[in-house]
Amino acid sequence: MNTLNILHLQYSSKSAGSCAIRLSRGFAHYSNHNSHVLSLANEDNPLEDVTYLPKQARLRSKVNNKLESLYLKYNKNKHGLFSNPLFGYPISKHELVRNSDVIYIHWVMMGFFSLNSFKALFSLNKKIIIFMHDMWYMTGGCHYAIDCSSFEGSCSKCPIFPNNKNIALNQFLLKKSIFSKYSNVYFVSPSNWLKRLGKESALLSSKQIHFIPNYFKSDIFKPKDKNLIRRNLGLPLNKSIICFGAVSINSPYKGWAYLKSALECLNNLYNPDQLEILVFGEVDKELINKDIQFKVNCLGYLDDQNDISNAYNASDVFVLPSTMDNQPTTVIESLNCGVPVVVFDLGGGPEMIDHKKNGYIAKPYDSIDLAKGINYCLTTSLDVYLKKDYHPNRVMEKHEYLLKSIHYGNTY
Repeated sequence: MNTLNILHLQYSSKSAGSCAIRLSRGFAHYSNHNSHVLSLANEDNPLEDVTYLPKQARLRSKVNNKLESLYLKYNKNKHGLFSNPLFGYPISKHELVRNSDVIYIHWVMMGFFSLNSFKALFSLNKKIIIFMHDMWYMTGGCHYAIDCSSFEGSCSKCPIFPNNKNIALNQFLLKKSIFSKYSNVYFVSPSNWLKRLGKESALLSSKQIHFIPNYFKSDIFKPKDKNLIRRNLGLPLNKSIICFGAVSINSPYKGWAYLKSALECLNNLYNPDQLEILVFGEVDKELINKDIQFKVNCLGYLDDQNDISNAYNASDVFVLPSTMDNQPTTVIESLNCGVPVVVFDLGGGPEMIDHKKNGYIAKPYDSIDLAKGINYCLTTSLDVYLKKDYHPNRVMEKHEYLLKSIHYGNTY
């Protein structure tokens, strides 16, 4: 296949934005293509393989976000994130965009893209691959529909804005007019769960949606000396340790209430001399210590991969009680470190788990079964592994096949 200029558009390279960086580096490692990332948010330590938009773009983003927050009044703790971008950066005029053959669009909200940005980009007639990291492309604006199925119709019954149904409906109709007009746009989902929802949605049902997991290759996330790491972190050597991580435990997606109830169930099986909790992320320490009977060790927000890897390696099991998540990177990170994972049978997380082999898949919303899964992983010797679909070479083979299919008219 001829060498292609591939450009990845991503709001930021931090947190979930690292998926775009990793994929770009995957192309550099496994192919002869030229791959680069164009990002809106600047970094304290700029990356060499990332180009950052000028300060003007970030000022526009701040204005958009301020106006958007004034326009959208809703309960984020109940409904999660809803994006209705008012204006974005004129990305279609950027030199890197103009010189690219294939453009991957990743997470581009928060004032990076508006719907007009999508339209202008699509009209360049380049091959556009939208990498869906959540449900936004198939809804009237919410990033996860939670228990709403209105996206299968027209989002005219949006529960987020009961007094103004037009907010979601208008954005839905505008997306429909844009997506239906262009045949050079393809969609990738990192989970079969999200792909299925896309095919059930009114916006994407007629579009090609390809299942390709997030690319993940790292020499940092691997099994390490557990006792050595525990000593360095000041953790006990003779206790079982349960790990939990989240950006915010108040998120309606992260399932904190279910984990809290599961830990209460474990009070009947373990005493404080046998078990401790390890938490990383931006969490309320007082709230966690109040709600959990076991000792809680809070590491805070970790942005260094070595620190995150050490958190997994210090633990005996990682618990992800999310009720709606696409393809959580934390699961791959933990499995790469040889630490089993307990998840609900919801979202894309369970697709990475072989039940009772490299982790445990608990019944949806069932805290008792979640506790059973944690206890199973703590008391059973598991040979933890990463499933073949998520191996980095397999992921890049799928991307290469996708590129060939869209350039030569084949599908798979």
